[in-house]
Amino acid sequence: MKLYEVGAKKISVRTTRLKLTKEPFELKMEPSYRNYDLYFNKQGRLLHSVHPEKHSSSKVFYGYDKKGKLVTALTLQSETSVVVSTSSFSYDVEDKIEKEVCQFWKEGKGFKILEKRTYLYTSVEDAIFITNYEVGKKELMIRSIHAGNNKPIEEYTTGCEGQHDEWLKFEYDDNWNLVKKISLNKKGEPNGIHEYFSSPPRLEQGYKYTSKVYNYMQEYTYIYNDKGHWITEVLMRDGIPSFNKERKIEYY
Repeated sequence: MKLYEVGAKKISVRTTRLKLTKEPFELKMEPSYRNYDLYFNKQGRLLHSVHPEKHSSSKVFYGYDKKGKLVTALTLQSETSVVVSTSSFSYDVEDKIEKEVCQFWKEGKGFKILEKRTYLYTSVEDAIFITNYEVGKKELMIRSIHAGNNKPIEEYTTGCEGQHDEWLKFEYDDNWNLVKKISLNKKGEPNGIHEYFSSPPRLEQGYKYTSKVYNYMQEYTYIYNDKGHWITEVLMRDGIPSFNKERKIEYY
């Protein structure tokens, strides 16, 4: 789901968890996570974001080069402005992302790097290789095979010892809308299947999940403003409301 809407100056999302009790029968709303405020300039570029969560709030500032590509991201604690993490991004001659370095900081006598992750992106024909080098942990490799419209049709995730971690396949309709995501085991047998359904030209409306352990239907319903931008989202699982998102949009 895209974060930006044309003409938006600020977009705020607040999520509540919906709990249905039987005795007495009532619907309770509890504050949940994944709340954020996004601030854009008139060209639609994300300048900074604020993430107000219950136990720890943060704010992120984004830096761009002259071509408009993201090159830095700085995350601070909202209350103290202490540095939490820094990220830098570099690109190849075709402006495709080539390297991402994330550093997580710990406050002490001076600042110390608590953790460092480096992601390398390598394109070979129709595949993209994403390698995660994390200090003190195993290397993680993601191989993503792409087809038309630059959509992934298959993804493999493996550790440095070569063991199989995750295998996904994706299927699309004639307009490259995702209709099915299949997770597979080492033998190539389905572990679980997401079957997506939608009502174009609006947002995706949900999916049916099937596996040997779980079977459920997850649906999304929306309320839109007069510009056609959604302002309320309700997530339902097997017909029971689970989460509610309220989205406030301020325009230029």
